[in-house]
Amino acid sequence: MRMMSLAMAGALVLVAVFVSASLPVFSGSSESSDREGFEFENLVGVQAPFTGAANPIRGVSGGGVPWTLVRGEAELDEDGVLRVEVERLVLAAGASAGSNPFSTFRAILSCLTAGTTTPVNLVTAPFAVTTGVGGGTGETEQQLNVPSPCFAPIVFVTNPAGTAWFAISGL
Repeated sequence: MRMMSLAMAGALVLVAVFVSASLPVFSGSSESSDREGFEFENLVGVQAPFTGAANPIRGVSGGGVPWTLVRGEAELDEDGVLRVEVERLVLAAGASAGSNPFSTFRAILSCLTAGTTTPVNLVTAPFAVTTGVGGGTGETEQQLNVPSPCFAPIVFVTNPAGTAWFAISGL
């Protein structure tokens, strides 16, 4: 029985090491060349229960209604340059389904950093996107002052004010 307990404990340690090694971390100072970037090859639109202010993620409320997109990607390079690209980020339901009413979006890079559980949310300047039916396509590339380390990064695509998210990094 003791051998079985030791084997289980060893297996749990291996799983914990594997999981912690696979979490994204962006570390190093802004002057450091040992930073590594990360990529999110999939952004997803806001859905219930995250629509509205009831269930914010990292202090950012979801858009008031569901949104969908054809494709979305985000990448942060080792120098702190955030690149975000969205294709057809549009309202998912209602009379305006399939359209984007905004001419600009913003992106937010959200990090947890050492010594605090309060997220650090870095908001980009607005970037241009297409409007109307089939709109919601645009991209940006902006330099950010990324904290070191940046644990568990999340990228949001938001309204022009940067106060409600329409798409988020996820599967």
